[in-house]
Order: sequence, then C-alpha cells, then structure tokens
Amino acid sequence: MKLIILAVGISLAVLASGSYVPSTITEAKYADKDFLIKQKFFFEILRNIHMPLKYDEYVPYTKTWVMDETKYTDYTQVIEFFDWFKTDSFLEKGEIFTIYNEQYLRQTYALFSFLYNSADWDTYYKNLIWARDNVNEGMFIYVVHLTVMHRPDLQGIVMPAIYEIYPYYFYNTDVIRSITYKKLYDPKFGFYGNGKYNVVYANYTMPYPKDYYNNFYSEDLISYYTEDIGLNSFYFYFMMDYPFLLGGDKFGLMKDRRGELYWYMHQTLLARYNLERMSNYMGTVKPLVWRFPLKTGYFSLLSYWNGVPFKSRDYNYMVDDESYIKLDWINAWEAKIRGIIEAGYYIMEDGTRINLRLPESVEFFGNLLNSNVDGVDANYVGYIEVFSRLLLSGNDFK
Repeated sequence: MKLIILAVGISLAVLASGSYVPSTITEAKYADKDFLIKQKFFFEILRNIHMPLKYDEYVPYTKTWVMDETKYTDYTQVIEFFDWFKTDSFLEKGEIFTIYNEQYLRQTYALFSFLYNSADWDTYYKNLIWARDNVNEGMFIYVVHLTVMHRPDLQGIVMPAIYEIYPYYFYNTDVIRSITYKKLYDPKFGFYGNGKYNVVYANYTMPYPKDYYNNFYSEDLISYYTEDIGLNSFYFYFMMDYPFLLGGDKFGLMKDRRGELYWYMHQTLLARYNLERMSNYMGTVKPLVWRFPLKTGYFSLLSYWNGVPFKSRDYNYMVDDESYIKLDWINAWEAKIRGIIEAGYYIMEDGTRINLRLPESVEFFGNLLNSNVDGVDANYVGYIEVFSRLLLSGNDFK
C-alpha cells in the first residue's frame, strides 16, 4: 500500500511540473577491494599528524622515495623538488605553515608536483608515506588534499574531515583545553574509552565576558559565525577545489567557471556576514577604505597546535612603515580595477577586447580578482586579495 501511495505521489508531482526532465539513469559503482585499501590508507596516514607513523607496514617507506625515473610523468619536476629540498631551506616540521607566504607557496607547489607526477598508485603511495615523515605537517595536509582532489585515479576517496585532521584551526582554545583536560582526568572519555560518543560543551556566542575587549560591539560578538566549524571547513574545501596556484588545460578548472564561482561564493559569504551583524545590532559592514588607523580590531580565539595564538589585530590598527609600499601597490591595483569597470572593457596584451557588459564576463572578472593561473594579465592588477590579507593581519609575503 505504501508503495502504491508513493508511486501515485511521484506521478502527480511529474504531471504538476511542466518543466520535468527525466534524469539519466547511471549504474551505481561499488567500491572494490583496491579502493577500500586506498580509503583505509588515507585515514591512517592523516591520523595524529604531529606524531611519527606507528603502522609497521608504512615505516619502511619513510626513509626513501621512489627514485625510478620511469615511475613519473614528468621527472624534471621531481628532480627540481629534491634539488630544492636537499638545500635544507624547506619549511621544517613543527613550524607554522601558511600558503600566503611566497616561499612556502613555491615549496608547496614543488611538493605537489612531485606527488602529482607519480605515475601510478604504488609510486604515489610510497612517496606520500615519505612526505608524511619528512615535510612540514601543515604543508603535507595541504598537498594531500590537492592531490586527492585533482588526481584522476583518486576520485571518490573520502578524506577525514579537515576539522578532525587539524582541529586547532577550527575549535577555539577553550574547547581544545576542555578536551585535553577531560582526556587526562576522565577515563571514560576518548575514542577507546567510549567508542560511541564523547561530548564537550562549547559556547561560541559568549566564550568570554562581554567586556573582555572593552567593546560591546566588537567582532567577538559574531565569532560563532566567523569561527564556525562548518563554514570554515567549507571555505577550506572550496580553496582546495579551486586553488589559485593550479590551472590551465592540465587541471581543467576553467571548465567549472571558476572565476564566477569565486565571485559568487564571496558574495554569499558577505551577505550572510551582514545578516549576522544586523541580527546583533551591528549594522552592515562598511566598505573597506585604506585609511589608518583602522578602527576595527580582530581577536581570534584560535591557537596553533603549539599553543601560539592566532594573529590578532588591535583596535585603531596602524601598519608599520615597511608595509606602506604594499599599501601603495594595493591602491594602484584598485585604481586599475575601477578604471576597467568604468570603461566597461579590458584589452589584453594580445589586443583581444573583453566586453565587461556581457553576463559571461563575470568569469573573466572573477579570475582577475583571484589572480589565479587561469586569469589573464595577473601582473597588471596584481595579487590584491593576497596582499590585502597580509596588510590587514600585519604579516609579510616573504
């Protein structure tokens, strides 16, 4: 009887929809033994990332990488990576990693090229184990996600959630402290003590007293949004799907209209951010103008794995003298972008004229702002997003 009701209901829904188009039926693909072995491998290789590998089957491959030239699609890039790695100038294990540092960015791309060029699963498997034990942990996590998302032979692999691999970037310091405390003093807490569930309470709306930063309307009021676990993990995966350092025909990201997606995604984030601000009587965010001192401060409640707190920005923030050259670059790049918008077109180096009045030009404009590999003339408008992040956080690209 239930099946009859369901069938009738579906039929009525089809008749009611004049735009109904039957979906293409595709056969489900079930995971075979080889796929499950790969899946198990990624769960194990990413566990306890700051500790040495404890699995006996992996330990022999931690000392050396696959040196057979025939096992790579582009051995030149492999040699370039190791020539650089042997100079001991690579970011060391235990150090804080960020993709917005020029040296770390170049090192990350070199490591990615080494692993991506592994011609088969066996070579990739052995090289990844070597990298797990020899390169910086943050860089390793970044590159593992890049290779899994962009190597054709790894499609379908489900990675552990990034907030489980590296919780320090997603759970505030108070939560990490509570977990550590309960693990030490509660024998029933933890995966082995209770395999079903473990609970730690966290209050993201008011983790500290209201006047902690002596400002009732501080950004801390909406830390439940800006430091939301789901939102930040979504942003991480988006940046892994469309990293600004990858592009071209080799990866085919332009087929997804990556520039338009970049533009749309940030518009969506800004809209939700404004909604949260208004619900806390803070009003919508004002346009960013590069005038200092900058009134709005930001104090993250997150800490790195070694206990160092995330960088904060004081109220009435002033940039140092050396950063004013970056400010000049950003202002010049913004002026160029405004000029392009006002003119309504852009002429590329080869003379091609791009009409920005057309709807499809949002793809071009998004790539231009993102300064990704699929963009054009990135040097003309510069790396405005990267340098804006650095200037507002008091960090340097070098």
